[in-house]
Amino acid sequence: MYGKEGETKAPGNLKISTDLGGLGEALSGTTNLVILNSEEPLPLSSLETLLGEDSTPILKDVVLVTRIGTSSSSSSSGGGGGLFGFMGGGDSGLKYRECEESTREIVKGRALKMSTVRVGVMKGGGPGKIEEGKVVGEDLGLDKVFYDGQAQLEKFMMMSGHDKFTLGCSLTPNDPIKMSNPIVQSGRSVSFDPFPDEVNVITVAETVRYLRGRDVTVDATVSGEKGERLPTKDEFEVMFRKCEK
Repeated sequence: MYGKEGETKAPGNLKISTDLGGLGEALSGTTNLVILNSEEPLPLSSLETLLGEDSTPILKDVVLVTRIGTSSSSSSSGGGGGLFGFMGGGDSGLKYRECEESTREIVKGRALKMSTVRVGVMKGGGPGKIEEGKVVGEDLGLDKVFYDGQAQLEKFMMMSGHDKFTLGCSLTPNDPIKMSNPIVQSGRSVSFDPFPDEVNVITVAETVRYLRGRDVTVDATVSGEKGERLPTKDEFEVMFRKCEK
């Protein structure tokens, strides 16, 4: 993904920006921007900077990755704080919803395209199948050091299992799925079985990859499914068509 050392400028490889100058240079040449908003909503000031014409003058489309059950159309929106906030409603849900609406307003003002990818708990993210200390087949995510750094055996088994057996996904239009409560989430924290409000990190990245630059925008919730391979571009396209807006 990043290429070998010294090849970060090669076409198709990502470049890491570690200072404001590098970030500004990257943004000024960006046509497709992905905003990862699923863990913590960005403040309005950051959104205005990222999406402002001075920062991204040639920007064409945006993909917003946000949390399920927090949009204005979700049946789980609203409620109080505390436990309900953790579940996606209340104060926590309100922050995500305000961030999404602010992003949509800025995008509309600039006549940009915007797709929305909604996710729950994300798991996995490593290279995939490992045998005798080596990656077997396609290297899907982070280096195997990601697995080696897991101190708890149960977490390691969950991460590696999710990257082997839960790479499939289904897409549901809009925001119909609620986040499970904390007790349920805790009970399946080391499971790599698929659930509607969980999905593999690699699968989310692949979803975003194929959404960038797409002519027709999409609003979809991504749920994990059993699968030992990622969906193909054509398979994603079939799912995208059902979620077009």
